[in-house]
Amino acid sequence: MHPGPILASLSRHKLTVAMLVLDVMLTCAVIANVAYIFSLKAAAMNQRTGLDEAGLVIVETEKIGGAQDEFPRQQENITAIKSVPGVRNAAALAAFPFGNDLVTKAGSDANDPQGLHTVSVSAFYGTQGVVDTLGLKLAAGRDFLPEEYVRDEDGGSGAAAVVVTRALAQKLFRTDRPVGRYLYLDGGRSARVVGVVEKLLRPNPTAARAEENDYSIVLPIAPKTGSAVYAIAVQPSADTAGIVNACVEALARNDRERVVGAARTFAEIKDDFFRRDRVALQFFLAAASGLLIVTAAGVFGLASFWVQQRRRSIGIRRAVGANRKDILKYFLAENFLIVSLGIAASVLVAYVINSFAMRYYGTGRLPPHFLIVGACAVWIAGQAAALVPAIKAAAIPPGLAARAR
Repeated sequence: MHPGPILASLSRHKLTVAMLVLDVMLTCAVIANVAYIFSLKAAAMNQRTGLDEAGLVIVETEKIGGAQDEFPRQQENITAIKSVPGVRNAAALAAFPFGNDLVTKAGSDANDPQGLHTVSVSAFYGTQGVVDTLGLKLAAGRDFLPEEYVRDEDGGSGAAAVVVTRALAQKLFRTDRPVGRYLYLDGGRSARVVGVVEKLLRPNPTAARAEENDYSIVLPIAPKTGSAVYAIAVQPSADTAGIVNACVEALARNDRERVVGAARTFAEIKDDFFRRDRVALQFFLAAASGLLIVTAAGVFGLASFWVQQRRRSIGIRRAVGANRKDILKYFLAENFLIVSLGIAASVLVAYVINSFAMRYYGTGRLPPHFLIVGACAVWIAGQAAALVPAIKAAAIPPGLAARAR
């Protein structure tokens, strides 16, 4: 169908058409950005952590006593936890995914003043058995030896061994088997890579730079015990809730100068971490759906109004040979053109909205294919809204329409 007659008709209703174009433009831009944010958040919520999530319990504690040496008491607490039936292993931690974070710099070259071979990593300190307790899967090398564990008394500078993730190994060493090579940390520290784990998610993963979420290391360092976090590996098919309560009671009996702040399964921690994201996604989806409904309602109202106003012209076209299919195609083509004008104008607005999302939500640049998602949603809604008025227009009898005023 030639667009000339359609454009000529639309030119007589400039204001009405302009308002609908603006509505479509905003709706398409918002839907494109919502779809992009939704994909990022959904990917973040569904990504693997590398831990044995189903069998892991995290108990957070806080010291309230004096300044005596806490390291022996830490080992006693771990022993008390391990004595609980159903506990497979336990370790004290200084960080865990979706919890507190210890960030440091790591590089593969000691002589790197410009930091060209250095990245920011999350460091997981842990006592003996930390790799097994977390359920990390070794891809190369070995676990720490008992004699490699040290205390965090001077920033962990005494740790001579380190386990890295496969992603970090690829980034720094260009291989996933860098066993035997050295990793250089902040403060001039160095540690020999003894093992590589498949995956270990950072405590605060980002949506925009997903490739950096596995830049993590494990160090055989007993953490400072002011705020100790105990990881507990539960045996399969065990009563997890009962084990959590038993471990809390064991800690209370063994260490009366420490209180338990939280005792949760890792699944609960993960759920709490993404609670705010789920609420935000629900709000964004509601806003996008509302805009789409308003746009569809606008298309329906405008198409119905034009059908009523053009009854005489429709009758004339029917009288000179146009059939119902021609009338239906005309109205759908007219609506498709209006919606397409709004979609074309939405590209700039979509990237303006995206610039705010990058600043306040840590997203990346909006990929072009999400503009296609927004365009398809608006096109489908617009054509569906215009279909009923177009069918009514096609059903007007030629004689009745020709006499209409």
